[in-house]
Amino acid sequence: MKLRHLGEDRLLDQLLPSLPLGKTVVAGAGDDCGVVEMPPGGSFFVLKTDCIVEGVHFLSGANPLDVGWKAMMRPLSDFAATSAVPQFALITLIAPKQTHVDWVKKLYRGLRRGAKRFNVSIVGGETSITSGPIVISVSVVGFVEKNRWVSRRGAKVGDDLFVTGRLGGALKHKHLQFVPRIAESRWLTENFSIRAMMDLSDGLGVDLPRLARASRVGFNVEMENLPLSRGA
Repeated sequence: MKLRHLGEDRLLDQLLPSLPLGKTVVAGAGDDCGVVEMPPGGSFFVLKTDCIVEGVHFLSGANPLDVGWKAMMRPLSDFAATSAVPQFALITLIAPKQTHVDWVKKLYRGLRRGAKRFNVSIVGGETSITSGPIVISVSVVGFVEKNRWVSRRGAKVGDDLFVTGRLGGALKHKHLQFVPRIAESRWLTENFSIRAMMDLSDGLGVDLPRLARASRVGFNVEMENLPLSRGA
């Protein structure tokens, strides 16, 4: 069955009951707005939105489970770069009428898996029709303690430079299955004085210069010490 045969209301009836909801959710998907409890005192709200587009961020033949996982992981990876705790997500799906309902269900299964991995409640979103490629947008809200917030702007001359995982592997579809370094980020800010962090979704060669520009510093990379994925 395709979306044009099912309709939006019947699609949502099948998708919404299985969305993960935590104890801090007052009203979730199915209401006009998601309503949630405030974060603990002494914290900042953290907000991030990201989207993936068919033909740009994933191929049309990609496994929808992996596509859903990637869509959820992209904004969560930015949460890791801020040492923030994600709590709530809003999902927007824009797809052609001829999209198969089974594909959409598997997509949402991937989204749910990603959300549950990090205890994120999916509290709402939007669905719409397009004549173009499939687009999935995920907006995430969470918090970070004021004394643990990190940006890309705080690096100083003389700071050491580290990465938390192996680099490369996109050609082997690692980009569809990566796991954000939220646990590592939280551990680092609990145990060390971290001046700057940044997500490397666009690759070290693109993102490191961005961090350097934001902090107004240069950098020197010891290429022989870079941790690389096998085959990278």
